Amino acid sequence: MLVLVTGEGPTDIGCATSTDLCPPGSWTLGPITLFIEKFIQAHIESTLTVGQFWFAPKTYITGICKRLMPMAISSGRENDCAEGKKRTRALMAAAIALSQQENDDVLPILFRDTDNRSHDIRRNTKIRDSIKTVSCFSQDSNIFHICPIVPCPTSEAWLLCALRESYQKQKCAKLETQLSGNDASPHYAKTILREIIGEYSARTLCDLINRGRIDPLRVSMPSVNNFLQDLRSVVFKREQIQIPPKARQQLCRAVS
Repeated sequence: MLVLVTGEGPTDIGCATSTDLCPPGSWTLGPITLFIEKFIQAHIESTLTVGQFWFAPKTYITGICKRLMPMAISSGRENDCAEGKKRTRALMAAAIALSQQENDDVLPILFRDTDNRSHDIRRNTKIRDSIKTVSCFSQDSNIFHICPIVPCPTSEAWLLCALRESYQKQKCAKLETQLSGNDASPHYAKTILREIIGEYSARTLCDLINRGRIDPLRVSMPSVNNFLQDLRSVVFKREQIQIPPKARQQLCRAVS
């Protein structure tokens, strides 16, 4: 089993100097990748490690988007929604290609925070539903092939649940409506986290997780629980993925 992750920046999933698909060990991990590792070990595959994680940089996903056949986007949708759907389909294409290349099951995970400025936590559900719908090729809408991970409002909320709220469920849940993704807000999540840990970097955050100061498995809040629900439900094993031949062909062409 392999995991293919993508989305956001260095202090979320991670980063790479390469613009191509990055195999394990060739890219810099972010703290949310370590969260994912712990969650998968606890709920899907206990022996999995980050040594099985591949990374798809934004430039790589963008390249696939340009080669994909145009998608039908419902009228009245915002441009970023359309772009989000393209990125989802591009990740699906990358996962299929990687599975064929490595002859292994690939679990694709797409990170996107809600970055709410209006504190509307319904956006978490909206983004997750969009990702699952675009990665569904079946008449059964409950079958989806990409697992969304959507912190609310940003991934810093998950970290602050541990570092500021000591994993208290009610206080952690309130972070999703109290914090802001707006850097001009006094409740800007990054600023609050920086005040607690000092140096704000992927290395510092990963070190806090590796040393046990942040335990991902103790973080319980609605957006975390939604991810775990999707993680347990996503269909990613090769023999279970049924994509119409024409659609599969189009996806594979976009990667090559």
